[in-house]
Amino acid sequence: MSIGGPTRIGHYFNPAYTTSTGERGRIKKGGPIIAPGNNYEWSLQYDPGGDGNKKVTLGKDSVTLP
Repeated sequence: MSIGGPTRIGHYFNPAYTTSTGERGRIKKGGPIIAPGNNYEWSLQYDPGGDGNKKVTLGKDSVTLP
């Protein structure tokens, strides 16, 4: 996961990866937002044997990184 920001609306909560060869990937814009002073349930889903997508969920919002 990557927690980006801060921005004027909070911190972005997004999937990200780095491989053993140094390749990197992440969502560049958008995604769920962590607003200061709130508590959240969150999850990370990744199945390397399946489609390889990385999905993070924050509260009721989620975003997927292919």
